[in-house]
Amino acid sequence: MRALILTTAILFGVLTSGYSQTDKKQKRTAEERAKLKTEMLEKKLNLTADQKAKVYNLQLDQAKKMEKMRSERSEEMKNRMEKHKEVMADNDKKLEKILNADQLKNYRESKTNQRERAKKHHQRKKREMIRKKKV
Repeated sequence: MRALILTTAILFGVLTSGYSQTDKKQKRTAEERAKLKTEMLEKKLNLTADQKAKVYNLQLDQAKKMEKMRSERSEEMKNRMEKHKEVMADNDKKLEKILNADQLKNYRESKTNQRERAKKHHQRKKREMIRKKKV
């Protein structure tokens, strides 16, 4: 009896985690999101055909605005990253003029090590976030 319950629980967990992962990975268009939200509200609230059309238009407008905001944030982030890279490169050029050859070698090695540690840190954080989503 215990084995049956345990097997059922494990099977249920595997099936639901697999389903949720595939569902979350999909990028839906504004129209798809509006349709899904409208259908959900139609089922919950028993909307009339006229209400459904109005709700769909409202949801579509919201989805398009949200897409635009995400896009703007993405562009803003890219611009900030580019500016950050320019500042860092400029700083490195100035440092090269100040440091001697041995110091410059140590500085570059240190910078490489720091990048590797940061990369590992980000990978670990990403794995942790994925695990939390599964639970």
